Amino acid sequence: MLRFLQSEAELACILAYEMASLQYPYPQLSRVKKILEHLTQAGMMVGSAFGEIGALTAIGLLTLQVALKAQELTPQKKTQLVDQDALAMVANAGYNPQSYLHLLYTMQQISPPLKPYLYDYSQSHPLTDARIRLVAEKVQQFPKEIFFASAHEELYQKMTRSLGSAYSR
Repeated sequence: MLRFLQSEAELACILAYEMASLQYPYPQLSRVKKILEHLTQAGMMVGSAFGEIGALTAIGLLTLQVALKAQELTPQKKTQLVDQDALAMVANAGYNPQSYLHLLYTMQQISPPLKPYLYDYSQSHPLTDARIRLVAEKVQQFPKEIFFASAHEELYQKMTRSLGSAYSR
């Protein structure tokens, strides 16, 4: 990733995205969800032995599970919210929010020699035209005066040059 990034602002964008994504946990990893699934299975098996009360309990657990599932974010909605939060972090840190949009576009248009370096990242962070279009719309909502913030390209290149050469060996 360091070989690909060109400025401090781009590094800030990557870090902002990762920090923002931590605000939206994956429902597959939820302990509550797993416990509820097991309780529902147990309620369905044992409920019939307890007559009407058991049946109502099983129906209640199943209804609760369906209600929780309906509240889960789709991957697209989660990405949209994360992008929005990351843009706000980038702007609040004093960087140009257009750097975020530029980074996404550049990663989507990456040249073949660099593609292997971003393969894992692009698999877990899909770059679609729709996502880039939504980010572009969000960027336009920021005040125009912050679009001239420095990306600190020269300083970033100087500070990371030795790291880049260490990975090229």
